[in-house]
Amino acid sequence: MTRYCKINKIDFVGTSSLQKNISQLRSKLSLSERRKTEDNLIESLTLEDVTAFEYWAIIYEQSWELTYSAGRILDVFYSKHFIEILNDGKQLQLYLKKSALFENLGIIGVCNNYLNKFTNLQNSGIERLNRLQTNDSSISGQILKATSICKKPAGPPTDAKKTNDANADFSIQDVKEKIAATSKISDPEKMEDALTEILSKISYSQIGEAVNAIENIHFKVSYWKKYSFLERDFGFFIYGDFDTITALQAFIADYNKFDEYNFYKNMLSKAEINYFNSDATLDYDKVFDALRYNVVTAFVGGGGGRQDNEVYAIIKLLELSHKTTLGYPKKLCNSNGIYGCDSRDRADYWVQFIKDRNLLKKQHDMIASFHYE
Repeated sequence: MTRYCKINKIDFVGTSSLQKNISQLRSKLSLSERRKTEDNLIESLTLEDVTAFEYWAIIYEQSWELTYSAGRILDVFYSKHFIEILNDGKQLQLYLKKSALFENLGIIGVCNNYLNKFTNLQNSGIERLNRLQTNDSSISGQILKATSICKKPAGPPTDAKKTNDANADFSIQDVKEKIAATSKISDPEKMEDALTEILSKISYSQIGEAVNAIENIHFKVSYWKKYSFLERDFGFFIYGDFDTITALQAFIADYNKFDEYNFYKNMLSKAEINYFNSDATLDYDKVFDALRYNVVTAFVGGGGGRQDNEVYAIIKLLELSHKTTLGYPKKLCNSNGIYGCDSRDRADYWVQFIKDRNLLKKQHDMIASFHYE
């Protein structure tokens, strides 16, 4: 990439201001601080300096803080500027060159998905691709791939299977008694596994009872499993480490104070992320963009997981407002000690719901996300 940049006089080092922002993204930030920094970069980056951002994001790919932020920044940035790229032959060739080079990194991440932006561009995209003249075989290869992707329609989601072993509705009675009986299993590992299974099956209304019942039960083998269901299964993203007294007490206070809708709304308020109009109704334009872009995959690497961030909280407000889960279970996951679930598929269905119900008040770019499948 640097060789291509040198030949074509493209800056891949960037300004001191860009370097400062990259350093900030590599540091530990609250969600609101990180989102503000990301959004500022999305607004301030140009087609002339985005390559430098990509360069440093690859150099520092072992910084998960940076590479996840880079995944979101680049996804939104390229959607915002993609028509401009299509209309500029030099920029289009650069984009195609990077799409090929990033695929060849041999690492997971949205670095492999740059061609997704051509989805459903149809003749307008194909015509611009056909105008390009190049002797670079890698660019020629990407032109052929992109031309095919232009023909791919961006229709509604088609996933018919919305439940599985890690994501289904269960009904469990006598939670307190079941926890007490299970805690008496003599083998610590079997006891913890059995308790984790019970906790993975409870409903929102049973959380208070369950948390109280496990308070004095010590997990020795897999201590992280004790409260992991709170974030993994219900998307409680703002409280931090539930194994600490302060986080758990803050959560319990809010859980006892609010009904389910206002509990999720309060989490967004605590995160200092506003998805509401002045009359406290949902701002569907902000919600729409969050659903498209805020379940984040790393730019390069990142372990392969997705960061759900605040998206499930938004989805929960949509479900409760419209009195439908769109066929999904009533909670995010039944993790039972597994890696967990994310909101990507649900978010896609809600994007389509918002479009079908004509709930948007503003114009939005309809360039596909890197996540589009």
